[in-house]
Amino acid sequence: MNKMKSYSLIMLSLLILLTGCTKFDKINTNPNRPTEVSSAMLATTMILSITRSDISTQKGFVQPYLLGKYVTWGEGQENLQYNRLGRTTFNRIALLRNVTPMIGFAANDGLKKSYTALGHFIRAWQFFHTTMQVGDIPYTDAVKGESDNITQPKYDAQKTVFLGILNELDQANQLFAQGSDFDGDPIYGGKADKWRRLANSFQLHVLLQLYKKQLMPN
Repeated sequence: MNKMKSYSLIMLSLLILLTGCTKFDKINTNPNRPTEVSSAMLATTMILSITRSDISTQKGFVQPYLLGKYVTWGEGQENLQYNRLGRTTFNRIALLRNVTPMIGFAANDGLKKSYTALGHFIRAWQFFHTTMQVGDIPYTDAVKGESDNITQPKYDAQKTVFLGILNELDQANQLFAQGSDFDGDPIYGGKADKWRRLANSFQLHVLLQLYKKQLMPN
């Protein structure tokens, strides 16, 4: 009789334990959290990152992109006026780790060309803003820790960086022209032609910054 009671208690305990684990997994599973990564998800992450940090406010967009020439800015001190220590970091470059997997998850050739073009544009955008703030930066060896085991990339002269930026925007223009519309774009709805126009407009902006300018030497 005692053995039967012990056996029953053990079975009851196991049943409660198994039922409890099932409920625990169900309660602690977030239905809104994705379990798989896609090109569209990575594209959204990067696009939102650059728009939220650079052009999320009216002033943040007007100051660098709409005001060609101005004598003074009468709204208090701006961070861009002074090259203080700690004013910027290399976090922009760290974001570019998502470019290669975004391209790799593309489902067909048209999407692969568009996501590759988007990757070139985002790389150009991030490297441009970084070099404008600090001059010489890692470029040719940057973001190659996983592919080439380069954990300490060398610094390139600013001229090399700008030539690379212009080349990436040329490639973005060509690939957007050949690619298809894509998912994951909260700005233009994935329209490749609109992104092509943006890449060309940004290339003009980069060239304007170089007009009659002395780039930092080696």
